[in-house]
Amino acid sequence: KTLTYGYGLSVSSFHGRAKIGHAGGINGFRSQISWYLDDDPASDIAVVVLCNAGSANAGRLESAIARAALGIPEKVIDEVELQPGELQQYAGTYDPGRSWIHVVLVDGELRLFGQRLRATGNHVFYPEDDNYQSITFELEGDRAVALRIEREGQSTIAQRLAIDKPATR
Repeated sequence: KTLTYGYGLSVSSFHGRAKIGHAGGINGFRSQISWYLDDDPASDIAVVVLCNAGSANAGRLESAIARAALGIPEKVIDEVELQPGELQQYAGTYDPGRSWIHVVLVDGELRLFGQRLRATGNHVFYPEDDNYQSITFELEGDRAVALRIEREGQSTIAQRLAIDKPATR
């Protein structure tokens, strides 16, 4: 298995470039630093985002700045409508090996980390305010058994717990 994180640095690719980054935050701030490597070192870029708000998404801001600096067009998401009965198969508690991930159905909308998820087909969803983070569910029969959260080269895989746990952990 290829490791994508070590010594505080994540390693991935971003539109044909190697990307090395580090994210952090505690007690009211968030940060993200990323270095985008090119075959020509003179074309390398570094992006640093510092936010004085614990609720900020520094990683999302950093990648938007990098896309603008590199001339990469914005991604368009084509949402498909699913009925609450169809969405129910995804709702549950998933365990990535650390804090549980709760996918909930609220007022006919599927939500993850408080964000409404937009369905795009083939069991793939995107948070309402992020066209670059995909959530793909793996199904067995009519029930999701795992999910994979991916964002620009980084991924988290979580297995669904047999019994859904309340969102208190």
